[in-house]
Amino acid sequence: MKKKNMLLKLFFKIVQKTRILLQPYIFTEQHAEVQNIIDATPGETVVITTELPEPGMEVTWLKENTPLSLSDGRYQTLNKDCSYQLVIANATSGDSGIYKLQGGEYESLAQVNISG
Repeated sequence: MKKKNMLLKLFFKIVQKTRILLQPYIFTEQHAEVQNIIDATPGETVVITTELPEPGMEVTWLKENTPLSLSDGRYQTLNKDCSYQLVIANATSGDSGIYKLQGGEYESLAQVNISG
């Protein structure tokens, strides 16, 4: 799939009981490599937020190149304007891995590490 040469803004939030950590990142799409790493401990809520250039795009979230099953309630997705989020509630070590958002010709990658 041909990738457009552009910058996507990625924002990662690790939401803990009473505090929110916000770390902005810039993802250069043409390199297609993980440049963003999220470290969290079991029980935290991890939110991956990606800004795409167009609102309302049809997107797919994948973990380790396998589409996520949203029907079991493990993951929640939120979309507003050009912002696309994946929420992993009550994270466990099994949630560690490479997450990818695909939307049209765009994709972004994030590595999530759950340990502690």
